[in-house]
Amino acid sequence: MKLWLDGIKDIVLSPLSIAGAAIDLLFDRSGADSLFYRVMRYGERFDLWLNLYGPAREAAHHPDGLLSRRGLRGKEMIEQIDRASPAPDHALTNGEPRPPSPTST
Repeated sequence: MKLWLDGIKDIVLSPLSIAGAAIDLLFDRSGADSLFYRVMRYGERFDLWLNLYGPAREAAHHPDGLLSRRGLRGKEMIEQIDRASPAPDHALTNGEPRPPSPTST
């Protein structure tokens, strides 16, 4: 939903900023009186309200990343998925042990 709202904001503010810049050039406006910068401030205020990237910034400082916002620790969530899985780990490899993944040490 947030990404959709951000896209709508871009669709609305892009032509407004171009029109504002054109009017500013025609009427020699600059600084606080500039329509272009006024549109940019509206966009910035909307971005701050929307907080599209806030969860990712918060997750960067937490060991469980984005999972921390769900109220579960990463290890607990993986254990729940393992318990809910109907097939044992070796069922997908025809009884052969699964080779280690390149990311495991």
